[in-house]
Amino acid sequence: MVHGLLSIHIIFFSILFLWIGYKLLVFSNGPLKTFTIPNFFMLKYLIFAYIGSVLYNIVFFDLEVNNGMYDNLGYVFNIWLYSSLGIVLIPLGMLLANLFFSLDFDKLNKNFFTKPLKNFKVNIGVQMSIVLVLIVSVFSLLIYRSIIGELPILNLFSGANEAALALMRSDAGNNFSGKLHWFKFLIGASSKFMLIILFFNKRRNFLWRILFTICLIYVLFISVMNLNKAPIIDLVLLLFVSGVIQKKKVNFKLIIGLGILIFSFLILMYVYFMGQNDKNLFIILKIIFHRVFVSQIAPFYWYQDMQSSIGFLMGSTFPNPGGFLPFENFPITTKVFAYAYPQKIASGIVGSLPTVFYADWWINFGVIGATLSMLLLGFLLQFLDLLFKSYVSINNSIIPISYYIYLMFFMSKYVGTSYVGILFDFEFVLVSILALVLYFISIFKFKPVE
Repeated sequence: MVHGLLSIHIIFFSILFLWIGYKLLVFSNGPLKTFTIPNFFMLKYLIFAYIGSVLYNIVFFDLEVNNGMYDNLGYVFNIWLYSSLGIVLIPLGMLLANLFFSLDFDKLNKNFFTKPLKNFKVNIGVQMSIVLVLIVSVFSLLIYRSIIGELPILNLFSGANEAALALMRSDAGNNFSGKLHWFKFLIGASSKFMLIILFFNKRRNFLWRILFTICLIYVLFISVMNLNKAPIIDLVLLLFVSGVIQKKKVNFKLIIGLGILIFSFLILMYVYFMGQNDKNLFIILKIIFHRVFVSQIAPFYWYQDMQSSIGFLMGSTFPNPGGFLPFENFPITTKVFAYAYPQKIASGIVGSLPTVFYADWWINFGVIGATLSMLLLGFLLQFLDLLFKSYVSINNSIIPISYYIYLMFFMSKYVGTSYVGILFDFEFVLVSILALVLYFISIFKFKPVE
């Protein structure tokens, strides 16, 4: 074991922290009957951060050993310690939000979990707006392709090796010249938001089913076009969660089927997208296991190692829009990547190394910053949940419900990256504007589309 006898204590206290965190989550949100913004975030935190932090402190992983990520066992232990604080302090922040807003969340949960969805208010204006958004998205994809050249997916079966495929994925994003955030919104975020809306309308008539099918095929393509694994898994989860929200309950058999489907997709993507076709199934499963449970939390090691060399950054990694504030932004994720993997930089692979959200706060302000970030994020998650439950429980309009699901996924991404720039996140701002525009269109007196 990594720490000897201490690793046994880590297992015991991990179970204790999980029990406390679960009780706080239920106390602040009620029974876990369906997916909500807070409990979806905590589920992803458990999978992508907490489990890995425990395993990292119990067993030696070859990749981390080879990268020298066990040289300082104090850093390894801190990864577990901070992730354990998060499993408790994030739900505590949710509880503080309940106390601050003094809302009857039991009543909100009862309406949200048990009230059946009515026929949504949908008119021809919404339908035409969806078509327009999809057309703009397709044209944006064509412009994006003209900038980067051949899409990586088109070179998938050209016999490229693992290194070449990695370089293609890197060039499709990190070496992009232009306003990549606009393309991410126009190509990805807007079309996925349309897909959620169409999901709830696909049974209305043949036209809605055709639109849903076209949008699904399109989103499926853009999810795999850059040979990244996460977008296709997010798409599967998006459809699953939308179905759970529609039915107001979680089906255990569907969860098992979902798990099998996701692992099947991951195996196929590692074989073809990652150039691992020369490895047997057992090795591929080990790689997937490591990527899911360990790879997201382990980079916190390098944040600590880099901080020991450069000191605390005192907020310089935070956004500085237009250079208004008296400091120059320090691009932490790319700097840490260069610090941890200079050999990759030398080979031409440009990348970033994001990790769990509180790492950014820690490298700026230490323990106080990390602790505050956990409480603040829990408060923010609960605020958004209470806000939309208050509206959705009264008005089952399609746009707020679809936006609620979008927020669920958007906020969950902060399990693995910093949330300090959320107000300047183009995806968040532009999808929010799009949702408002569609909502106002939906309440105009157009002829209903039945």
